[in-house]
Amino acid sequence: MTDLSLFEPVAALLAQTGAPHDVPDSPGILCGNWLTPMTAQALALLSDTDPAHAGGSFTGNGHTHLLIAPSTDTRSAVYLRLHASGDVSPEAAADKTVVLGLAGTSDLEAFRHEGDVADDHPWYVREFGPESIYACHADTIVALRSSHDSCQLVITQDSLTPTGRTLSADEYLRAVKSAHRLLTNALNTVVPAHPLTGTGDQK
Repeated sequence: MTDLSLFEPVAALLAQTGAPHDVPDSPGILCGNWLTPMTAQALALLSDTDPAHAGGSFTGNGHTHLLIAPSTDTRSAVYLRLHASGDVSPEAAADKTVVLGLAGTSDLEAFRHEGDVADDHPWYVREFGPESIYACHADTIVALRSSHDSCQLVITQDSLTPTGRTLSADEYLRAVKSAHRLLTNALNTVVPAHPLTGTGDQK
């Protein structure tokens, strides 16, 4: 079984509240070049994954979420988020998550309320690439558009609330192969960079 201890300090960020003053210290692992070990850990999970995880994986609103390590009494759930075809529209996040960029880029827009959505007036806009991290709080209205080569690690306390259609076992295995290819390419071309940290969508 793959060792998940590398994710534990990052999962601790899930304890952050939505208060503006609550900006926790970054876990020590994020103070150095964490991209390579995190990508390698994600690849190890992909190689060890169970097709039964398809039942906890889903696709919709421009992304596919692959469950690669379910939650237990002692650890949080781990997903990979990939680009998927289809339109993207703003929606309220159902769960609190911590997101780490492993490959590609993602453009995030956050809205204060539905009135801002109707006016197409986001109050926060940011691009996240490899070696970036942010926390997304439940009920935050966001629109996320990702590049075709994007792959993000998503950690949540229990499990993600499905938004879209559940994957079949065959779809899950195809998506796992695609994620494996993306991360292998990313691992082979990684260039050390200064860590980019943030908690971009606090309410």
